[in-house]
Amino acid sequence: MAKASLFHEAPIEILRVSPSLVVELLHAAGHAFPRTPRDAKVVVGDSQLAEPLPHLRAADFVATVRAEGKKLCVVVEVQRSQVAEKKRTWPYYVTHLDVRLRMPVVMIVLTFDDRVARWARNSPPRGSVAFTPIVFGPSELRRLSGDESPAFLTLEALSELAALDKPQTAEDRLRSEAVVASVLARLSRTAPSPTRRTFVNLIHGTASKGFRATLEQLLEDFGMGALDLIKQEGRKEGREEGREEGREEALRVAVLQVLESRGLPVPGDARSRIEGARAELLLVWLTRAAVASRIEDVFED
Repeated sequence: MAKASLFHEAPIEILRVSPSLVVELLHAAGHAFPRTPRDAKVVVGDSQLAEPLPHLRAADFVATVRAEGKKLCVVVEVQRSQVAEKKRTWPYYVTHLDVRLRMPVVMIVLTFDDRVARWARNSPPRGSVAFTPIVFGPSELRRLSGDESPAFLTLEALSELAALDKPQTAEDRLRSEAVVASVLARLSRTAPSPTRRTFVNLIHGTASKGFRATLEQLLEDFGMGALDLIKQEGRKEGREEGREEGREEALRVAVLQVLESRGLPVPGDARSRIEGARAELLLVWLTRAAVASRIEDVFED
């Protein structure tokens, strides 16, 4: 599958395996319903929008949220580029589902491109119905980076991996790689499950070939199934000598990247400790670096 298609399909797969993400997105956007997200029940609906004429339109994802004796339909569209026709079909999706389901309908647009996010918020083309969706672009996903929901974390990682696919300054590339490493560290603290496995596969599958090797080394140390991923790609399970040194170097880089991306200064003595540490300790420090408020919190006993 082409990389562009992966970045379109991956968010949809996240919603399929974790449909409660729509409630988290509504809550993050300040939507009034549901007032208690944890009590909401989410049912995935039919995204095929049939018409009397021999024509079929399909939204990317449709779900019904039930809570507090009320219902709400949520349509999610993953948008990779600016397509003028979309601003005509989005109101159609909302109107069609409103008539078919007899309930309020809101639309969420997910995009990994800030320019597309700005475009999605703008007014519709001339002659189209006035309509403004809830938009989550890279900027919004970064502001939600403190959320520990595995689905949110995976969206955040995918957004940074999409950024790595574009020209970046060395500083921005360092920050994006650090965010992905931080997401893996936080995912490693969640309970093992098929859902977590899916999220890890999506992050691994959308990473560039060069960055994927670093992720595999981190995944092995996190105990999150990297060897299975390697075998799925037809690689040998064994590693030559120096594999341990390679993992340790990847962990050292990841710890420093996470600290720098979070604005935590790394003085000389701290850098020396990181550069001289073994894999087991580096793994602990990487997990702490993702949430530490000061450099001392990383090294506390």
